Amino acid sequence: MSMNLVTWLHSEAPPRRVYARPPLALALCQIRYATRFGLNDLVIAPFQAAIEYDYPSPSRHEDIAAIQIGSGGNQIDLTVPSPGVMWKFTDETGDWTVSLTQDFLSLETRSYADFDDFIVRLGRLMTALTETVKLGVGRRIGLRYINEIRGSGIDWRDVITPELLGVLALEPFRQNCDHAYQVLTLRTPDARVNLQHGLFPNGSTVLPKSDVPPSTEPFYLVDIDMFREFPLPHALEMTSPIVSGYVDSFHATVSELFRWATTDAYRSSLGEGS
Repeated sequence: MSMNLVTWLHSEAPPRRVYARPPLALALCQIRYATRFGLNDLVIAPFQAAIEYDYPSPSRHEDIAAIQIGSGGNQIDLTVPSPGVMWKFTDETGDWTVSLTQDFLSLETRSYADFDDFIVRLGRLMTALTETVKLGVGRRIGLRYINEIRGSGIDWRDVITPELLGVLALEPFRQNCDHAYQVLTLRTPDARVNLQHGLFPNGSTVLPKSDVPPSTEPFYLVDIDMFREFPLPHALEMTSPIVSGYVDSFHATVSELFRWATTDAYRSSLGEGS
């Protein structure tokens, strides 16, 4: 008889706390839906108006496709817009970004005080989207947390649970390893979880802000991506309460998996959030 991963985590993970200094590099929620042809600036304008108080900095990104006409000496190179247009809306701090395409809506942040802030923002976005763009059926929903635990001279045995750390818990490997990486693809009764983790010598798995130099410190990655797909005829209902409910339940599992993956001593070092 197989063991339910969600039930096991709920019993094994330490209690949830709000941390003052979490190692969060990026939190991302993406809702994919049936391709909505015909999205253009005119269609998107009401959505922009509905969210511009929270995200006052819009930008438009359009993929460029190269086309060659003719051959030999008569060849002409042209660049034309492709269908891949993305509208982005950013808050004043640059920490929160909304992305919208004909296939998906996403909300991402580099920092927040509490998950309640994230879920409230997501709910407002879904309301704005369904009232202005009139989307059809949802196909996939996912929540991803990328954590990068940094510091020079860290003994990773004090940070990562030994079950996850593996051979890096052994002294010869710990002292002589520059890079280690593993992907676990896990299943729950109604969703999937990709857990990527490992040791990196420097840099980041997340593109830094333009005004932030790349980090030169080693870091341990704990990247947890939980998602569910909705094949027809069981499509995701694109309403704020339904989507927020899934994301809230995903967050509970993602949070428990992070707490299981890290030690009590490390989590205590993060401090108590308000």
